Amino acid sequence: YPADWGTRSRDVVEAIDLPFTAVAGGSEGAMVAELTSALAAEDPILMMMWQPHWIFAAHDFNWVEWNQIDGECSEETQERDTACGFAQATVNKVAWSGFEEKWPAAFAMLSAMTLTNADENAAILAVDNEGRDVTEVAAEWLVNNETTWQGWIDTAMQ
Repeated sequence: YPADWGTRSRDVVEAIDLPFTAVAGGSEGAMVAELTSALAAEDPILMMMWQPHWIFAAHDFNWVEWNQIDGECSEETQERDTACGFAQATVNKVAWSGFEEKWPAAFAMLSAMTLTNADENAAILAVDNEGRDVTEVAAEWLVNNETTWQGWIDTAMQ
């Protein structure tokens, strides 16, 4: 992670006694460049990265699986055999306080609406890296995912 994000990676690497030295990524661009370079050279690399991000739609990765725990993942109390990684961030939908009362069907649809990281990763790759028009990418997603969005509409119409 960039140095100004703090030392979370270094702290976890030290806490669980991994034989690595954590290096701050510097920036998103620098991290993507390091990852892309390692992939092209087929060199091993261990990196923490966030999703959604286009890099996950562009390449296949092997994932490190953290231990399953009951409750929240505490970054400060991890040990080698109980490492859970990092508390996972969430993306929340927000709306005007009167939205549900004024537009209950729209509120129900937006409440039911979810997108997977894979869907978002692919859309970000198409728009930001391939230069495709966002309207075209969205229309393509709608055509290919009717059962998904139809469920949102059905929920809204109940």
